[in-house]
Amino acid sequence: MKLRDAIAIFLALLSASFLASSMIRHEIIEILNDGGLMSRGEFWGCDFWNADLSLSSHEWVDDVFFGNITVPGDNWGNVKIQQGVHSHTGYRLGSLKEELLFRSGYEADDGVVFLRIRLQRGDVKYFDRVNKSLSEDRVCNIGVDMWFNVDDTDYFGGSPQLIVDVLFHSERCGDDFGVDVVSAGEYHHDNSPYDSNKHSAFFVGSMNKTGEWYEFAVDIGHFVKLAFDRWGFRNGVLKNFEVYLEGIAVSSWFLVDYVLLTLDPKINSLYMIRLNMPPAFLIAAFSTTMVVVAARYRSSTRSLASDYQTKHKL
Repeated sequence: MKLRDAIAIFLALLSASFLASSMIRHEIIEILNDGGLMSRGEFWGCDFWNADLSLSSHEWVDDVFFGNITVPGDNWGNVKIQQGVHSHTGYRLGSLKEELLFRSGYEADDGVVFLRIRLQRGDVKYFDRVNKSLSEDRVCNIGVDMWFNVDDTDYFGGSPQLIVDVLFHSERCGDDFGVDVVSAGEYHHDNSPYDSNKHSAFFVGSMNKTGEWYEFAVDIGHFVKLAFDRWGFRNGVLKNFEVYLEGIAVSSWFLVDYVLLTLDPKINSLYMIRLNMPPAFLIAAFSTTMVVVAARYRSSTRSLASDYQTKHKL
């Protein structure tokens, strides 16, 4: 192959690459309604679970959610804002803007789905446990949870579903060690006394000072991927999303300024590569094939002409 043929192939590949890059689909999908909390609860439901209602409250203050909770005794309790529906029970508050399908290696992967949130917390007061024989410490957590309908199973039937928690502040209070803040690590279990679901919790930071705002940016797809791998799930549809303050034998409050959950894949993520590889590959392969065919055709034509001239001594 001569130099001009090589140049022709190079130019064809360059054109194919440019055409393929122009066809890349970069989707940005907002998964939550009113992530900025501007509607003062129009799209969000607010509720308590296992709280002392006489000592707990929630309200919208301007465009900020305020939740205050007192959970005496030995059970978990929380105050929360919610969009979506629970598995099995069908308990619903608000609704998601997009019930996004998370697939292993696509949405459930690094650099694809992100969460941004701004929070503030108040002082924490702990109470004595009623049942002193219980080994579980007194707890105060602030985080989000996501409920998934996994692998096309019946979300409202008896099949275990998946709940993924991301915790921005978590502390334990024990009689023998005082208060201990957990800011990193993960925890998985499927023995909850409240449901039959699989649970995966990830600790991503701490809010050490009360009364100050903290902003977090989290690669949510990364943690969903870890949860899928832990339990052997292939995919899951996001059905419910909550922001909560929870605990055992605790009293505290928190503020939520905004919470944004988006599918916004980085251009170099595996999601983008896998999503756009078929058209890019086909365009490049077709262009290369056509150039090689053309080059071989020209070479063959020149060879036949040369043979004819030799035979007839032209």
